[in-house]
Amino acid sequence: SAFLKKVLPYRVVVLFGFAGLLLASVFVFQSQMRFAMFPREESKDFRVKVVVPEGTVRYETAKKMTEVEKVFMDDPNGVVVGVRSAVGQSRRGGQVRDNEGSIVVEVVPYDERDLSLNQLFEQWQRKIDQLQGFEEVRLMKSRFGSDSGSPIAIEVHENDDRIRNQVAEDLQRRLAELSQLANVELEKPVTKDEYQLVVDKEEVSRLGVDFTQLATTLRAYVEGNILYTLNSGDEEVDVRFTSDDLSKQRIESIMNLTVSNQSGYLIPIKNLIQPVLGKKPSNIERTDYKRTIGIYADMAPGSDVTPLEVARIIEDNVFPEVTKGRPTVRLNFKGEILDSRESQADFGFSIAMALAAIYVLLVFLFNSVWTPFLIGAILPFGFVGVILAFWSHGMSQYGFFGVIGTIGMLGVVINDSIVLIDKLELSLPKVGMPISAMLDRIAEISATRLRAIIVTTVTTVAGLFPTAYGIAGYDAMLAEMMLAMCWGLLFGMFITLLLVPVLYSFYVQLSSRRGQHA
Repeated sequence: SAFLKKVLPYRVVVLFGFAGLLLASVFVFQSQMRFAMFPREESKDFRVKVVVPEGTVRYETAKKMTEVEKVFMDDPNGVVVGVRSAVGQSRRGGQVRDNEGSIVVEVVPYDERDLSLNQLFEQWQRKIDQLQGFEEVRLMKSRFGSDSGSPIAIEVHENDDRIRNQVAEDLQRRLAELSQLANVELEKPVTKDEYQLVVDKEEVSRLGVDFTQLATTLRAYVEGNILYTLNSGDEEVDVRFTSDDLSKQRIESIMNLTVSNQSGYLIPIKNLIQPVLGKKPSNIERTDYKRTIGIYADMAPGSDVTPLEVARIIEDNVFPEVTKGRPTVRLNFKGEILDSRESQADFGFSIAMALAAIYVLLVFLFNSVWTPFLIGAILPFGFVGVILAFWSHGMSQYGFFGVIGTIGMLGVVINDSIVLIDKLELSLPKVGMPISAMLDRIAEISATRLRAIIVTTVTTVAGLFPTAYGIAGYDAMLAEMMLAMCWGLLFGMFITLLLVPVLYSFYVQLSSRRGQHA
């Protein structure tokens, strides 16, 4: 009470001081803080990409990968829980060559080890570099919420194989030139041998062979003909007449077939068609009815930019160049970039909805359309508390869970303001008080709510602080959320005890002059 009585006569100075603090925090937010979907990378597992010389069969690749597994299992730090290896399968679940494999390494949680994941990576990488017979062994952090494992994931959409491959290679080359990126990968599908049967049309016409008969003969040999269908309960079973599987795998067997012409003579198929050996992708990826190919990249070590900022650089400088003269090509980001952009738009809507819901409830509670604005004046300073907390903790990037914690903080931080405003509304005389007496009375009434406001906030914060600072267990994502809520609430509490009485004094004075105290 005594402190407020000394401060309230200088309420204009106090108001401008808080306005300056708000502007300063906005400047810090705009200049030094950036959004990244999941900026904390102390995960409980990570992946290792292993590549041995091309031509190695899967069995030999798996045997070679045990050398890498041994590096982790024999780690002197005792942080490795276990490893899980896969050969011929990429970290994104797609098929890869037999000479490639991936290892998932699970480690103990961050609060149970003395070294960070980056420090462990440095130790393991030095040991891996001493291994012989590997083309590449790369350690990659798992990214929460990103199925590709890479923050930068781009899809090239184009049905023309030649143009699609050209664009993908140009894009890969341009991305590799960016200093902010590392480990740029073009994920081409695994190819397999394919024979294309080129028909000699003149010879087919000269010998009187029907094209339909030629196609039917080839299909019957490869796929077989259905002779009849048997009913087996609710299922139908086709009885197919076909050749043995081994014969289908040899082009010579197909070329030795014969087909009858219109005169009933059997003509050797090798006189009518020419087999041409080529390559065909083992699987075809499509998005929106267009064939696609994926390009992935990681952030370069020590890079001080976020994936969203790199995405804007790529869209402004790289995309226009690689698509120039190719109007049918479409380039799209997916994965973390797409999710981050959608989340940013959703966050704005969520905050607006939260504020609207709070306002409507306060209108009914106080039966006034203006009092909620007075109560809500504390909300921007809750944001100030979050910004200053992140900045003071050296967090230049905030993520998804930090925003979720901030949104949750809005509904809690306003409780302090409601407790104080409600008491002032009930206890302060409506009109007819000199300014000095009114300020003294506001200070006295506010002092009666000091204990209630502190207890309301401190009990909430006490339950959040252990999670925020990893006491008895640390989770990088939840820690960011709890940190936002804790410091937003604490800062909002101190602002409530000082700023709300100042604002309420102006509110009462203005209402008194108009003769309508709300």
